Amino acid sequence: MTEPADVVFDSTAQGDLSLGVLRPGGVLISIVEHADPELAVRVEAAGRRFAGISVEPDYAALEAIADLVDAGLIRPHVEETFPLEEAGKAHELVASGHVRGKIVLTV
Repeated sequence: MTEPADVVFDSTAQGDLSLGVLRPGGVLISIVEHADPELAVRVEAAGRRFAGISVEPDYAALEAIADLVDAGLIRPHVEETFPLEEAGKAHELVASGHVRGKIVLTV
């Protein structure tokens, strides 16, 4: 098992699953359930913090995030990598609900 995460950025509406990988005091950031007060209560009751945000495309912010990744300050967790020809397998894995990171398709 990997170390508990300090921050989980949830873009999948699986806040409770994301909560399970957070360390005590960690932050769950949700863009899907950003206005879910019940999720916020569950997160805070578990000793974690919750932030819900609404996302609008922002090229400058995406560039800044890319710079942080390039500098090694943000490290995305890659669950598995598939060649594009196996996109169906990748989709099946995502649909299983048991993914704890990103699925990457290589071209």
